[in-house]
Amino acid sequence: MDNSNTDGSMAIALVYGSSIIRGTFFSIIFFTINLLTGCGDLPDDGDNIKRQWVLSITPSKQTSYIRRHYFNGRVKFHQQVNIGFEQDGQINEMLVNEGDVIAKGQPLARLDRKILDAQSKQLKSKQDDLEFQLELANKSLDRQKSLHSVGHSALQALDEFKSRQYSLRASINQLQQEINTNQIRLAKTTLLAPFDAVVTRGYIDTGSVVNPTVAVFQLLETETVELYAGIPIRLIDEIQIGDYYPVTIAERELSARVIAVGAQVETATGIVPVRFAIDDPLLRHGELAMIRIDEVYSEEGYWIPITAVTDGLRGTWKVLTLEAGNSPNSLTDIKRIGQVNVTIQHISNDKLFVSGDLENRKIVLDGLHRLAQGQLVVVTTDNQPKPGLLQQ
Repeated sequence: MDNSNTDGSMAIALVYGSSIIRGTFFSIIFFTINLLTGCGDLPDDGDNIKRQWVLSITPSKQTSYIRRHYFNGRVKFHQQVNIGFEQDGQINEMLVNEGDVIAKGQPLARLDRKILDAQSKQLKSKQDDLEFQLELANKSLDRQKSLHSVGHSALQALDEFKSRQYSLRASINQLQQEINTNQIRLAKTTLLAPFDAVVTRGYIDTGSVVNPTVAVFQLLETETVELYAGIPIRLIDEIQIGDYYPVTIAERELSARVIAVGAQVETATGIVPVRFAIDDPLLRHGELAMIRIDEVYSEEGYWIPITAVTDGLRGTWKVLTLEAGNSPNSLTDIKRIGQVNVTIQHISNDKLFVSGDLENRKIVLDGLHRLAQGQLVVVTTDNQPKPGLLQQ
């Protein structure tokens, strides 16, 4: 049974030493492993051999990289208002409670309307009486006009009937205004929701006497929900009205659209307020949010795993590479461990963006503590990492 390809992402390396005692010791171990595992296909010419596992990759060159910035923000409903009745009266009915979701135009509370209903009936009766009197005045005026045409009525009498007609019409018009006012007051005995909202507080109970200065409910508009965040001035030029950005709220991933960018920089913090529109029925006023903004840096380099880098001399960083080597025996595909100094430009979780001479080079992915520059290795498998391993 051949175990040399047990892990498809691994590479087996055999490292050569120089000590006769160590060589004999490791030859015995290697011989024993061959007997147990069946890996007897590698030649044994008496050299000292030590089995190692090496994972190598060939990073691809990038022309830019992205730095992700996260900024705190807060959810705010567009309007938060206290509403009440526009006239005096006694609360007759409360139709909603705190926490209820309401729609625009929905009745919220009602005043007692007995007095206004009585006034309405009184005004209607008075209107009927004036209209009856006007009808009689019109008939009398018609008769006077007929009599005057044949000379049986004086002009003064005709003018008096016309004056009576005009007076009744004016009274009816004035009464109609009173009726209209009464109808408006009746309509305003019902408190309606001015917009889609959530009732956050109720101030009054049934039976309470109110006036236009007394608030009955506090409402939070739900139709328009906004997110306010402060963005550093150096990133403001990258933000355009209408752009969408990912937002995390209560461990939920959402998307927010830029609707306004502030024109003033806060002197103390150097940030500019930015407003985002966000649509989600589960949001609550005052919730904290985290918005992500990606900043693109135009710089050549390579994405490599953080395990592929080790510290060098005097604060430098290095990676180990697989270079061409000379075989001391019949084995082929000999590689020599080399090293290349790199500069770390950016760290992103478990990946690094580095610059250095890595083009078309194979680098050791991990296990750097087991290897040293100049060691010879035999690479029997050389697989690339899974797609996306070295991409941000």
